[in-house]
Amino acid sequence: MQRILAFTAACVLFLCLIACGGAGSTVGTNVSYVVLDNNRLAKFDGFPGTNWSTFGTVGSGANQFQVPRDIARDSLGRYYIIDQNNSRIVRIDDLNGTNWNSLGTLGSGVNQFNGLGGIAIDSLDRIYVADAQNNRIVRMNDISGSGWTTFGTLGSGVNQFDKPNYVTIDGTGKILISDRVNGRIVRINDMSGTGWVSFGTFGSAINQFFSAQQIRVDSVGRIYVADYANARVVRIDDMTGAGWTTYTAGVSPGGLRLDALDRIYIVNLGTDSVCRIDNMSGANRVDFGATGTGSGQFVSPTSIFITN
Repeated sequence: MQRILAFTAACVLFLCLIACGGAGSTVGTNVSYVVLDNNRLAKFDGFPGTNWSTFGTVGSGANQFQVPRDIARDSLGRYYIIDQNNSRIVRIDDLNGTNWNSLGTLGSGVNQFNGLGGIAIDSLDRIYVADAQNNRIVRMNDISGSGWTTFGTLGSGVNQFDKPNYVTIDGTGKILISDRVNGRIVRINDMSGTGWVSFGTFGSAINQFFSAQQIRVDSVGRIYVADYANARVVRIDDMTGAGWTTYTAGVSPGGLRLDALDRIYIVNLGTDSVCRIDNMSGANRVDFGATGTGSGQFVSPTSIFITN
């Protein structure tokens, strides 16, 4: 009986590793991804990718984008895409564009955006966007724009931003923002700005950022920042900067994503490629992509999303 139980446990562990994309250096084939690049969504299976397909063309109509910048998904599985140069948010039911909906025009009023950066969805499916040129974070209840709420003004003090680029929500519902020109990251408890805390100054040394881009939080609460102009990814344990660790990521790392195993996916704008590393030492690095518009090629990629 003990041998049967041990064999069963080993089989379960083996199947779990396959489903999760494996452990250590194993590259999973049952995971699908989408990369935003070249006014389209590039979809593929496994890493590096197979079964390549794309959705979207350049333009301002339905099924069209002008610089898709970031992507998120709600609890119903619908996707939200930042369509930066069209100053709008797009929602689609699937990666084929079913039930296309959009919100936004260029401006600084209600339901308007200027220089949209990142997007995040909270546990209530509310939408958060970094409205960079308007120096604010915007929250909406849904794609209709209901519940429109803004936070932030131009500046370098408390409750102020200078070109906030990306936003994410951590496991406790707190809001983290990369405040690009101010060379810092900010965390607030809610859209009133309570619990404001910031970390970082402008530069290239320890505790400094030079054009902070996407920001993510892992399963134990550590914070990752794509430090674009410093060509590195930074990880800190918390908003004090404890545990400062860097990884030289390549040329112009902007996009950043973590999977269920806390492996790190980095979008390198400067090399038109994406890579995956197991940890901040760069272990088991896998690179995918080259410059071009064909299968397995990217032009100015901005973000990666893991779809399953």
